Amino acid sequence: AKFEKILTDINVVLGATNDNLNKFGDGLANVARNTSQSLEVAAEAALEFSRQGLSMEETLKRTNDALILTRLTGMKAADAVKGLTAAVNGFGDVGLTTSDIINKLAAVDVKFAVSADDLVNALSRAGAVAQDAGVQFDQLIGAVTAAQQITARGGAVIGNSFKTIFTRVQRSSTISRLEELGIAVRDIRGNTLPALTVLKNLSSAYDTLGASTKAAVAEQVGGVFQVNILKAAIKDLNKETSLYSQATEVSANATDQAYEKNAILQKSLSSIAVQTLTTVRELTANLGELTIAPALKNFLGGANDMLSMFNEVFGEGKG
Repeated sequence: AKFEKILTDINVVLGATNDNLNKFGDGLANVARNTSQSLEVAAEAALEFSRQGLSMEETLKRTNDALILTRLTGMKAADAVKGLTAAVNGFGDVGLTTSDIINKLAAVDVKFAVSADDLVNALSRAGAVAQDAGVQFDQLIGAVTAAQQITARGGAVIGNSFKTIFTRVQRSSTISRLEELGIAVRDIRGNTLPALTVLKNLSSAYDTLGASTKAAVAEQVGGVFQVNILKAAIKDLNKETSLYSQATEVSANATDQAYEKNAILQKSLSSIAVQTLTTVRELTANLGELTIAPALKNFLGGANDMLSMFNEVFGEGKG
């Protein structure tokens, strides 16, 4: 019943015909089977995506990707939807899809001491600011991965830290201060370099600075509460083979790692049991629609008419 109610809520947004809504329901059942999630969880995720003005096809696609992410990370479906939405919106100008994103997350998750959960939490907080600062998606993945592996602070903390760092490094006062120290912050046309390029240039010169200058620059670029994350990033960026460069490359070269993982998980006994249950529930719903629903609608319609008649008789103060 809850599944049907959510479908009705979705259709308030989509405005689909009965036939198209039935097709959407079938597609949603397939998504639930493919990700070993309940029909209700799949429907709730789809409801959130449908509110974003997406087509039926795109809603189903993004729901499938969000539930794969839920499966791989243990995140709640609602959090996976929010995280993917933030990542897509943050880097919408470069045409990244939810499929691209979950595959990149899965690829990096396997190779480094960072979870896809950490990456999603960081992306949702720093994504929009990062793109404004000229930071590419794969580069942000690389920066977060390096910071997490070095500091183990968690994706939410690291994401907020980079959000602050990228904002501060673009300030005219920060740019002027770095220029005074001889650190390259502009290209040959005089345009400010991307934030991570500026940080890399800073990392090359950081060890040559005096102790007081280091502290002042770190506070100006990172702020008081982000100094540890900034120093971890600077230390890693200064290495010839940095975690940042390695993770960035892995993310850039990702193919279909998330889908491969999901396919492997589909073969487990518990997954097969969930898939079977979903199929049984779908069959039961369809049988009920064909046999029970018409009779129930007639009964309820007649009961409603009868109760309305009694209401008219006794409703005028004659109770």
